[in-house]
Amino acid sequence: MVAVGMQEAVDGIVSGRAARRGDLRRIRSSVRNAAADNRNERRRQRALRTRMGRQARAALLAGRAALKGDVGSFRQEAATTMSALRRARQAQTRDLGASLTREAQASHRRVRGSLAQMEGRRLGEAARWRSHRLSRLRAMVRDVHALRQDAQSVLAMARASRREGAHQVSQQLGREVAAVRSAVSQMRASAEQERSAAQADLAQARNLWRRLPSLVVPAPARQVEPGAEPAREEPDESLVSRIFDDVANHPDGVRARELETRLAANRFQMMRALRTLLEEGKVRREEGVYFAR
Repeated sequence: MVAVGMQEAVDGIVSGRAARRGDLRRIRSSVRNAAADNRNERRRQRALRTRMGRQARAALLAGRAALKGDVGSFRQEAATTMSALRRARQAQTRDLGASLTREAQASHRRVRGSLAQMEGRRLGEAARWRSHRLSRLRAMVRDVHALRQDAQSVLAMARASRREGAHQVSQQLGREVAAVRSAVSQMRASAEQERSAAQADLAQARNLWRRLPSLVVPAPARQVEPGAEPAREEPDESLVSRIFDDVANHPDGVRARELETRLAANRFQMMRALRTLLEEGKVRREEGVYFAR
């Protein structure tokens, strides 16, 4: 009976180890799939930012000759918003346990979808606002042309009256010319205001696209005491050693994606280990490629 009990205990231990190995394989597979999804999402976001940047540059070049302004108020608002975001992000808790990894990734995807929807709505409103402003500018330009024609006709009448020596007509024409100049000055001031507002909108669009990657939190942050610096996680020493050996074996340099594939490490562990090697001076980085010193 003792032998049978020992055999059953051994079988239970073996089956438990097999089950744990299966769970470990599934976890590794899910982590790799999540890393691949993250890379694809980053590529799509880079392509989208590149396309939007080209459109913004084209719009800026088209309106640069006519648009100038002051963007101080928006910069102050953007600085306030960024300060509030930093304080909020420092107040968040971080827990990098393996049991919460999948939930954090799902939360990140939902946040990205919400940000994309909000940015789409904001861009639509900005496009409608710019169209309205442009129509108003065109109407002002037409008014200026009409005023110029009126001024030319008035000047022609003034020349005729000057030739005839009609002093009263000349005074009246002078008042009309002054009124026309005042109207033109007002039109120019209004056009300057329109240019300032359009320039501020373009600067806002660029700043929002630059801030988009920083708005997606890579992982929940550990809660830190007020006034204290956030605790920095130490990388796995064995992973750091394997990364350094791999980089040293490739004199032509390697990229972070290649290291992730060869060493089967996730993106966050890889970046922490590479940052440690850079701070220790064991590797150097040139245009996204890492070389051993």
